[in-house]
Amino acid sequence: MKRQKPETLGDILPRFLRTYSLESPLEEYKLMRLWPEVVPASVAAKTERMHISNGVLHVRISSPALKANLMMQRQTLVGKLNALVGHAVISDIKLL
Repeated sequence: MKRQKPETLGDILPRFLRTYSLESPLEEYKLMRLWPEVVPASVAAKTERMHISNGVLHVRISSPALKANLMMQRQTLVGKLNALVGHAVISDIKLL
């Protein structure tokens, strides 16, 4: 058996994630974890649940006033979140 050159974990892990289609779920998870860094603390405190479906981030906000304010900032938030992750993970935000 021929010995192969050793590979670093940094080389193997991205290939593993791509092979088993785990890149997208990992990036979606990262994006949701970044939500408190992108929105004001008052919004982060009122965020109850979130999930991503078909490229849309669904966020449940318990305050109607904050929800109305965020509606006007949706595209800005999409841009900031995608920029922090490194590429377009979501295309819109739906506030529930």
